[in-house]
Amino acid sequence: MFFMQVEGSGILRLPDGRHKTAQYAASNGRRFRSLGDILAERGLLAPEQRSRKAVRRFFRDNPHMARELMAENRRFVFFRLDDGPPVGALGKPLTPFVSVATDPNLLPLGSVLILEAETPDPSGRGTRR
Repeated sequence: MFFMQVEGSGILRLPDGRHKTAQYAASNGRRFRSLGDILAERGLLAPEQRSRKAVRRFFRDNPHMARELMAENRRFVFFRLDDGPPVGALGKPLTPFVSVATDPNLLPLGSVLILEAETPDPSGRGTRR
C-alpha cells in the first residue's frame, strides 16, 4: 500500500477475489520524501542505488525497519474505490507501458513523449525494449 501512495492509484485484490481500483482522491499536502532519499540520508543505501527495486530489496531484507522509515514520509494520499481502470491526471484510463507519470511543473499534462527504456519482461526472464 505504501508504494500505491507514491504511484497515486492501483488495483486492489480483495479477500473474496474481486478487484477494485484505488484512485487518487486527495493528499494531506505535506512534502513528499522518497524512501530512497531517506535510506541514503541514513547511510543505509548508496545514493546511486535509490531505485524502487533497491528500496524493495532493502525492506525485504530488513522488514523490522519498514514502519519506522516509512513514517518519515509525512505525506499521505487518500483514495476512492472504483470499479473502472486506473485513470491519470487528465481523467483518462492509463495504458500499460504507454502512460507516463510526469511532474506538471516540468512537463505539461498531455505532452507527447518519445522514450526508449528497458522494462521487465512479463515472463520474468530479463527485460525488453
